[in-house]
Amino acid sequence: MDLRKVVRNGAPASARRVIPKRRPGQGVLRSAGRSQSSRRAARSSGKSRFSLASLPSLKLRAGALSALLVILVGGLSYGLFFSSFFRVERVVLRGQHRMSQAELRLATAPLLERTVLGVPLNNMFLLSDTALEEAVREANPRVSDVVITRKYPNVIAFDVAERNIAAVWVSGDQIVFLDAQGRVCCDASVDALLEEQVPQLIDLSVRRVAVGDEATLPRHLNYANQLQDLFDRTLPMQIARFELPSAKGPEIHVITAEGVKLLFSLELPAEQQVKIFETVFREEIQDQYESLQYVDLRVDGYAYYQ
Repeated sequence: MDLRKVVRNGAPASARRVIPKRRPGQGVLRSAGRSQSSRRAARSSGKSRFSLASLPSLKLRAGALSALLVILVGGLSYGLFFSSFFRVERVVLRGQHRMSQAELRLATAPLLERTVLGVPLNNMFLLSDTALEEAVREANPRVSDVVITRKYPNVIAFDVAERNIAAVWVSGDQIVFLDAQGRVCCDASVDALLEEQVPQLIDLSVRRVAVGDEATLPRHLNYANQLQDLFDRTLPMQIARFELPSAKGPEIHVITAEGVKLLFSLELPAEQQVKIFETVFREEIQDQYESLQYVDLRVDGYAYYQ
């Protein structure tokens, strides 16, 4: 007997209901889907509640760390730049040179005494090597190179190299140092005329020269040095300076300490001309020498004086 027919035929029309056919597993899948969605929503809701609750705590921690960092950086900066621990106490000159320790202290003093808004800049980290080097070079034009070494916490050492000066060159109001090639190596001061134990060459043409220019020829420098040596060894008078009528011409003049001018030719040996002058001086002009204006030795074998 077909049971479905019995139920359908035996039940009243109001009690009948149609039960739709379902595919196997369909209801289970919908239920499972709803369950997963519910769990995701719960987790998402839980995360939001956690982040919002912990935000004030995170801000507080970040603020505390920032404040601590500012304090550390500020303390370190003060310790490095403004405390007396790194204040320069000594400047030291090392090596063989003519510059003195007193000159170094005098040259660097303006930098060590500087202040900004009352804050001293005399600090191992604030002093510039470039500024220190320039100060030393300005104080002593002979200085060609400066190497600075910092000895912490408070000493700065200077290793100084000086130029080899062959002569002091004077042209009008300009005073410079020359190297052995006759080139201008640096500016000089009036004090150099008294301090430097090198020939002083006066350019009578009064022309301006710049660093690197060839002021005169090496032969003029060599000849001046020969005359200086011969006078020191054989004659009683001292050379005050040399004069060049032309910077690269064939003659050189000696001005003695008594103001007498001696005219020499670069075309003749220096020793020969000095020998002639020595003979004339001892035999003829010794008594009247200081009243003479000049002695001309440019003609081979002769001396003319007035």
